[in-house]
Amino acid sequence: MSREKAKLVEASVRHAMYYLTVLSRSRRMYDTGGWELIDGIRLSSEECPNIIRAHSWTIEAAETDHRAAALCVQMTKHSWQLYLMLGRLQDGLQLLTNAVRVVRHVASEGDLSEILHGVALLTATTGDIACAAQVCEQALNSAIASNAENAIDLHSYSGALNRQLGRYEAAQAAYLNAWRAAKRHGKAEKLGQVYNELGNARLTQGRYESALFFYKKSLAAIIRNHEGPSR
Repeated sequence: MSREKAKLVEASVRHAMYYLTVLSRSRRMYDTGGWELIDGIRLSSEECPNIIRAHSWTIEAAETDHRAAALCVQMTKHSWQLYLMLGRLQDGLQLLTNAVRVVRHVASEGDLSEILHGVALLTATTGDIACAAQVCEQALNSAIASNAENAIDLHSYSGALNRQLGRYEAAQAAYLNAWRAAKRHGKAEKLGQVYNELGNARLTQGRYESALFFYKKSLAAIIRNHEGPSR
């Protein structure tokens, strides 16, 4: 590699590292909510062209530069929320799809499950629910392989997608898997959400008494989690 090419690569690495910090900061703001959410959207909107440029470089260079590959994994993991929030669905899908192809063999199963979850969410937002369900299953396989906690949310999301597709038995099975995963990971705060989704699935099927049963379970779980353990 020539000296000039090496300098260009170093500059690109520093550029990507900086915009990874911008992405991470924006995502923390999204998660905080309130005024922080608005500031996060403003920040990511202003920096979106630079973020896309940096992300694109990491994808292009990932196969020949290990630093680019590591940055590509992290930028892809954090960027899907940016593209979703800003409505840059096609840009996001193209970048994430290209990124998955190059990082699949270097990313951990846990990171890959988060990335594929983002791809599924973006795909569903474009209206292709069937394709989103397929990607969600891939994300689930990676989450299960790494015993990752996000398997809870992925099972729930799989249930929601299957429900939209009219696959009610598959949706119910997915929600039950989410319940089992929440129990296994000790995530009591997730149980109320899972019971609520089970209620929604039964309501869609016209099974009103069963829906009411799960809604009551959901409410009890939310109250119990809010109050904390009894003394």
